[in-house]
Amino acid sequence: MNLDEAMQAHVNWKMRLREYCRPNRREELDPAAVGKDNRCALGLWIHGEGEGKYGNSSEFKNLVTAHAEFHRAASQVVELVNGGKVEEGLKILDDPQSTFRSKTTEVIGLLSKLKKIQ
Repeated sequence: MNLDEAMQAHVNWKMRLREYCRPNRREELDPAAVGKDNRCALGLWIHGEGEGKYGNSSEFKNLVTAHAEFHRAASQVVELVNGGKVEEGLKILDDPQSTFRSKTTEVIGLLSKLKKIQ
């Protein structure tokens, strides 16, 4: 797994969700699918090869939790938008104190730490 690509992919979620808030969006997202932490490339790695390689490290254990929380927070935005509450979804994306923003930062930081011990 290229951890730099995994970091960038999770940073890109903010742009993807912001695009999803637009009335002329090109994709439909299912909040249940977005909320699963084992469907993206990083999640597949976490629940497979990464667990075997780093499963005993505290950084990895924290990553597992933060990544799951990140996907739950992203799912919340999708659910709001799908329910017609676009402004509430945008507030989550823009609020530096939101779970979505804090978990994005946490996932990036933990991946950076894992990268150093690779």
